Amino acid sequence: MITNGRKHQCKGNKATITNGKKHPCKGNKAMITNGRKHLCKGNKATITNGRKHLCKANKATITNGRKHPCKGNKATITNGKKNQCKGNKAKITNGKKHQFKDNKEMITNGKKHPFKDNKAMITNGRKHQRKGNKAMITNSKKHQCKGNKAMITNGKKHQCKGNKEMITNGKKHQCKGNKATITNGKKHPCKGNKEMITNGMKHQCKGNKAKITNGKKKHLCKGNKAMITNGKKNQCKGNKAKITNGKKHQFKDNKEMITYGKKHQFKDNKAMITNGRKHQRKGNKAMITNSKKHQCKGNKAMITNSKKHQCKDNKAMITNGRKHQRKGNKAMITNGKKHPCKGIKRKHQL
Repeated sequence: MITNGRKHQCKGNKATITNGKKHPCKGNKAMITNGRKHLCKGNKATITNGRKHLCKANKATITNGRKHPCKGNKATITNGKKNQCKGNKAKITNGKKHQFKDNKEMITNGKKHPFKDNKAMITNGRKHQRKGNKAMITNSKKHQCKGNKAMITNGKKHQCKGNKEMITNGKKHQCKGNKATITNGKKHPCKGNKEMITNGMKHQCKGNKAKITNGKKKHLCKGNKAMITNGKKNQCKGNKAKITNGKKHQFKDNKEMITYGKKHQFKDNKAMITNGRKHQRKGNKAMITNSKKHQCKGNKAMITNSKKHQCKDNKAMITNGRKHQRKGNKAMITNGKKHPCKGIKRKHQL
């Protein structure tokens, strides 16, 4: 059920979305509220964008307001201020002064966040500290990263010690790993066994699995696992993961892609995060888009914040724009107007 007005009552088994005020919502799986003074008690997901909401769910909690206490087991997304979230699997935060403790993934765009997780972290702010075991992507300054598998840093004066992958775009980085070393600056010493990525000039990289180039023309990239390109007119063909920040790149992989540029075409199976425009993505599991004119065809989850998106998946969709069409089976989140929603279980209007 999706309601954008006032005085709606929603009682379903799978999903309830309310954007107005004074809604009582009781469901079993998902609940989304964007108004004020809502009480939401479900079993799987709770999304609140207002103030003074109390959310207790078992799997997902998304809050965009202020002063929300969120206690879930799998996912917590907060865009406001002074939210405290404790989950076990995934967290996405865009606000300030948030504290997060989870086990798998965290994406933050704010400042002064302390993070502690085990698998993946993407930070675009400053003064973040992250200690995990698998992956970290940082675009700010003065980050300290200690992981075991992958690390991507775009700032300055970072020290990275991992076992498998490391990507640095700044200067004066020291990288010591066993499998991959990625350097985009100058005067970097790189010692690895499998992968080397260079974004500067006059670097030569010969590895067995992956190559990442961010420099100028005449780069050829052929790897099996990971490729990251930030330059222009690079062609990359890999099997698992690609991260691109440049223009006019074509990517074909199977697992993950993160792009910040324009006019990219993506074909993968699991996850994609795009912040540019005119992207096309066909995958099976998850997509997060913040731009315009995106087409999304997946099977599990999609989050869109722009306009004129068409989304067809089977499980979950979150849209904050207008004129969205969504046909799925379980859950839809819309914050705009004039949305047609067709689900399988129930649809109540009062």
